[in-house]
Amino acid sequence: MGRKVTVAVATLNQWALDFEGNLARIMQSIMEARELGAMYRTGPELEV
Repeated sequence: MGRKVTVAVATLNQWALDFEGNLARIMQSIMEARELGAMYRTGPELEV
């Protein structure tokens, strides 16, 4: 029998050349996913 996993899906408002702001939004979404019990977090393919 398989195991149950929780996946968080993040859609972020990223801005071109705002590296610090983009990183802060990514880190915040990771922390929120963790707090909600997600084992995995997905995001846009070009979020970094």
